[in-house]
Amino acid sequence: METNKILEENQALLFVISPDNYQTFVKDFAKNYMNKGVSCYITLGRPYQSLVNNLKKMKVDTDSIFFIDTSTRMASMTLSQQDNCLFIESPSALTNLSIAMNKVVETSDPKYILFDSLSTLMIYNPEKVIIKFAKDIINKVRATNTKIVLLCLDGKDEVNIIEKISMFVDKMEHI
Repeated sequence: METNKILEENQALLFVISPDNYQTFVKDFAKNYMNKGVSCYITLGRPYQSLVNNLKKMKVDTDSIFFIDTSTRMASMTLSQQDNCLFIESPSALTNLSIAMNKVVETSDPKYILFDSLSTLMIYNPEKVIIKFAKDIINKVRATNTKIVLLCLDGKDEVNIIEKISMFVDKMEHI
């Protein structure tokens, strides 16, 4: 099924992506969908400044994207105040991450939330915690007009997470 149709017909999506297709999918999604109105990009593995620089190289207007970054503080990188980014301590600070996401949804009403990625969460959190967190954020988004796109690598370590989280989304698609 074509990505446009999947996004149009579903509110909560899980894209399971092969490592070979991961970067291309993220770039294409940002370029084709995050330029259309306000969006939120939750980055767990790449610091804000690096991500913004990459998106700008692809001609993505980052002014309409609100970022939630769990990498910059953890890497002890220098933080400069950004109007369009909330910096969270680490990918293990799930309560703070959920609060930040709620704040963005309530104040900005983004069309899309791109959650990059469940695979990164697995490095910092136990499986049961990730499943509960994913269920909670999906349910919170369902009370809004926002669409959430969760990304996960297609690997043997992710099989259980994918199976369990697929129960909470409207559609799971392998890329």
